[in-house]
Amino acid sequence: MSGLTDYTDLEAVISECVRRDVDLLLTPEFAVGGLPHTVPGAIRRATSLKQLEDAWARSLPESLTVVLGFTEHTSAGLFSSAAVLHGGAALHVARKVFPREPGITPGTPSLPFELGDTPIGIIICADARHPELTAVWSTPGLASCSVHSTMT
Repeated sequence: MSGLTDYTDLEAVISECVRRDVDLLLTPEFAVGGLPHTVPGAIRRATSLKQLEDAWARSLPESLTVVLGFTEHTSAGLFSSAAVLHGGAALHVARKVFPREPGITPGTPSLPFELGDTPIGIIICADARHPELTAVWSTPGLASCSVHSTMT
């Protein structure tokens, strides 16, 4: 799986979302860069949150929120992450807690965050098989967001 490496497909999807007046676009895990099969592959595909914001968040229409799956490069390691992009910035980043991919560092459970008036929680792919990750989600009216890979 190569993902949306040249961004052309994602640009087309975003354009279609705008045309259809979509509020929220959820992309798969590793949508940007594709699924890493090796540690060098994970390193090659990784991007920082700042790079993702510069490439995408600032160009999104104000009416659209995008949950974008990507391999995140940080000083703490590489993560399978989902960034919530809206209004020119990343509002929230969730990281996969139980990664199976080579070179991917385990993240910590993501706490719910507010998107407008709606509390949202994000679980990435196979982490959905671990109900203990949502134990901290005692927020009334919480909407869950699951970012899946096409590989599971």
